[in-house]
Amino acid sequence: MSNSLNSEIQTLESKLKMLVSKLDQLESDYKKINEDYTKLEVSIAIKNYQLKKQSVQSSFSSENFNADQKENKIIKEKIDSTIIEIEELINNLN
Repeated sequence: MSNSLNSEIQTLESKLKMLVSKLDQLESDYKKINEDYTKLEVSIAIKNYQLKKQSVQSSFSSENFNADQKENKIIKEKIDSTIIEIEELINNLN
């Protein structure tokens, strides 16, 4: 082979190594971002649960303890939906 062909092959190999290195770095960055996003989703779900729980506790501690069944049903549905959301997030982590 000629020297110019060898030189071109070496240049291409060098560029390929750089691309592979950049790809590895991007994959690593993506994995970290994905983990951070999952942690954020879980934190949001927990915060929503805490807010809903606090809302329920304050409504039960107020004078409206004997509120109509419709309001209590809505509160129960909110709690149930939050529990389902947390369970889905836990399942997605696996």
